[in-house]
Amino acid sequence: MRKLLENQTVVRRQKRRPWVLYALPLFLMLGIALFLVSPDSISGQARQEEPLQAVQEAPLAALSHETPSLPFEELPEIPLETVEGKIKKNSTFYDLMVDSGVSPNVVAGMTSAAKGVYDLRRIRPGRSYAVDKDPTGAIHQVRYAVDPENTFVIRRTPDGFDAEILHNPFEIFVRRVSGTIESTLFEAVQALGEGTELAVKLAEIYAWDIDFNFDIRRGDKFTILFEQKWRNGTFHGYGRVLAAEFVNSGETHKAVFYETAKGKAGYFSPDGQSMEKQFLRSPLKFSRISSKFTYKRYHPILKSYRPHLGVDYVAPRGTPILAAGDGKVILAARKGGNGKFVKIRHNGTYMTGYLHLSRFGKGIRAGRKVKQGQVIGYVGSTGLATGPHLCYRFYKNGKFANPLSVKFPSASPVPKGEMTAFRSQCEQLLVQLSKRSPAYLVDRHDYLNAAIRHT
Repeated sequence: MRKLLENQTVVRRQKRRPWVLYALPLFLMLGIALFLVSPDSISGQARQEEPLQAVQEAPLAALSHETPSLPFEELPEIPLETVEGKIKKNSTFYDLMVDSGVSPNVVAGMTSAAKGVYDLRRIRPGRSYAVDKDPTGAIHQVRYAVDPENTFVIRRTPDGFDAEILHNPFEIFVRRVSGTIESTLFEAVQALGEGTELAVKLAEIYAWDIDFNFDIRRGDKFTILFEQKWRNGTFHGYGRVLAAEFVNSGETHKAVFYETAKGKAGYFSPDGQSMEKQFLRSPLKFSRISSKFTYKRYHPILKSYRPHLGVDYVAPRGTPILAAGDGKVILAARKGGNGKFVKIRHNGTYMTGYLHLSRFGKGIRAGRKVKQGQVIGYVGSTGLATGPHLCYRFYKNGKFANPLSVKFPSASPVPKGEMTAFRSQCEQLLVQLSKRSPAYLVDRHDYLNAAIRHT
């Protein structure tokens, strides 16, 4: 039986051999035909280079065993809820975040990310902020307006938080305007299509020489060379005044901007003298004089003639009163008919007094040092007063003096070693101030030199 099976196997193998023998020539002929028809047969070099080229041009994701991610723009956007507001008085970053529903642990992580980028203790009341949250209520990012050109941002990342300062600078245009005063400086500037902020800047330059409450006359003229801030076609306010001229009662006052080698910037007359003086000409920015310094004035309440050894400025109740110069407060109290009274000693020669205040400025008390221009109180009518006003007194060597006629000493002039550079800059800016030209764009990092080159 076994021998019979072996014989059958041999028979079957013998029966397959004729078919293979017949098919083999056909396969050989088909292979030859395909080789002759294929374009690769033209050049063996092409067949060798094509696979290498395909590997080189293949996308990185195609060569990776990992599943490629979608491009950033194709990822679905996560809807965010944005809460905007302004920093409240005495508020901290921690308070702001906790009030927004952020846990203390998360706040700690955000604070850590901010180190070296921005000091969160420097956030200021009134500045804008925005908090972006995802649908789960988790913080996506926080934005804080450091100033009009810089925004501090904290963003959530897979590893925690990341912080940076985003800079969005203004375009700076330099413009020149010239006008004549018919009523007030404010109205004259507005008539030129400019804002009152520019009028304030001009008044601050001449605050030591011209009392804009008393000295202004109809027909006074002014010319200003100044910066305008623009972004995306929208006006965002004024930059620095580069040069100015003011003709008051026929007397011409010129001022140019200059920054010393030590970085102290200010306004100087063409001869290099500082426009700043030891004392402001007026402790109120804008008001009117109702009574001048005199040794005989009829008192409306006491109904008798008596000396008025100061100058009365009429202004709305609550108008800020400024320290006329640097010094130390020696009195801040209510004193009989003077009402609420502040007295400042500036040095061994000069003192100033401020009467009838409605309230004192923040932190103003005896022994406190103050800076020129610092708010020391607010206009009121305390004591013997018929209405809200400031009685301003000036003392020289312990005696009353007329603050409208006292000649105040100047602040530090341009350093002698810088006078050549100052004169060159001054001359060119004054040329620019004197000629009419359209506004032009300057490089914000080289705005002053660009203004000079434009001459």
